Amino acid sequence: MSFKERVPTRLSWRVLLCLAILSAYLPFLNLRLLPTAGDDKVYVAQALEMRDAGHLFMQQLFGEPNYFKGPLHYLLIQLGQAVFGLQLVAIRYMNLIFVLVAGLSIGAVAQRRLAVAGREGLALWAGLSCVFSAGTIGHVFASQMEIELLGFYSLAMLLLEL
Repeated sequence: MSFKERVPTRLSWRVLLCLAILSAYLPFLNLRLLPTAGDDKVYVAQALEMRDAGHLFMQQLFGEPNYFKGPLHYLLIQLGQAVFGLQLVAIRYMNLIFVLVAGLSIGAVAQRRLAVAGREGLALWAGLSCVFSAGTIGHVFASQMEIELLGFYSLAMLLLEL
């Protein structure tokens, strides 16, 4: 089998979607942009307090327990700070991962649902419409939990589709 026979003539919608997401969001993850949400500073402060107190799961704010949100976001912020240091990308990197998960999950659901009608080519557009909606764009550059929820809900939709 020759090389030309093994290489697809068209890129997969998954590759195109990932390229679109990475080219649109990755260059800006470490830039200070106009804040789209006000709670970023509280979430980052809680993650720093948890780290300084040596607690992974006991959430604190101003030295007092504060359990309004689950610990995943705070753990991801601490991981980001361990990897990237005190840079903005340390509190936003997880959004890029979850946006990729959401776009690929929604695209896969659309591909599966639209295959019956022979319209599985719309999977790319379904994924793009999810990851480039106004709400997604507004929260990707914030240290908020909404993008994590989007990723988990989209993945749940895909897994429930099986």
